[in-house]
Amino acid sequence: MPLVRLDPHVHLYDCYSIRDWVAAAIRNLRPEPGICAGVIVVDRAGQDSFARLRREVPQFGEWEDLPDSDSASPSAALGKLVYGGQSLFILPGVQYVTAERLEVLGLGVKRTIDDGHNSEQTVRQIQLSGGIACFPWSPGKWCGARGTVVENLQARYRPGEVVFGDISMRSGFGPPSRVLSRARRDRFAILPGSDPLPRVSDVVFVGSYGVEFSTSLAPDQPGWLSAGIGVLQNACEEVRVWGRPNGALTALKRFVTAALRLSS
Repeated sequence: MPLVRLDPHVHLYDCYSIRDWVAAAIRNLRPEPGICAGVIVVDRAGQDSFARLRREVPQFGEWEDLPDSDSASPSAALGKLVYGGQSLFILPGVQYVTAERLEVLGLGVKRTIDDGHNSEQTVRQIQLSGGIACFPWSPGKWCGARGTVVENLQARYRPGEVVFGDISMRSGFGPPSRVLSRARRDRFAILPGSDPLPRVSDVVFVGSYGVEFSTSLAPDQPGWLSAGIGVLQNACEEVRVWGRPNGALTALKRFVTAALRLSS
């Protein structure tokens, strides 16, 4: 069975060089025979990372759109690029900002609604689209009134309905998260991801933190995206952590940068 290494929380910011972004993902995920490497690119409002990848990857590598169906008229669902003889699979994702000013990731789907809906409406739309609704930890966004909202949402859902996300910055430095501790206790899936910041130096973290799991299908076979989403949605023992979080000093520097961005 193919082994998949996946970073489920990646951004492709305008300040990043596509070549550097691809090289970092391949270097960190280390694809090799029998191991497929991939990232889920969570686009913010106004972004279309797939369009940029289709446009710029052919300047230094190869790009191929892959369907998730073997029907007569399949639509492109994910992408495969080849650079330096190594393959990297690109999965769609979206980052929504809800009415409560929380982030909700839609993993495995593209944007179908605008930002600004409440969290439950946003989760429902992601589920209807066939994706995973993920509440990712983010600096300062699970505190105060917003923290209470997240805790209420956690009580509203059951494992398998939503997942929670950890990021490389928090895991190495802190602070501890009551929501994530409770999610682990209640056996929600927790998906770690790199979550790079919108600064050029953060491109090196793409692919450095994520998960690995085995599937019956390889990512270039029809039906893989749906199958992979199913594995992640209900992940506990089947999905292992891949890579490592930031060391304390690196995490602290990134945390300060993120805090300054939030306060500006």
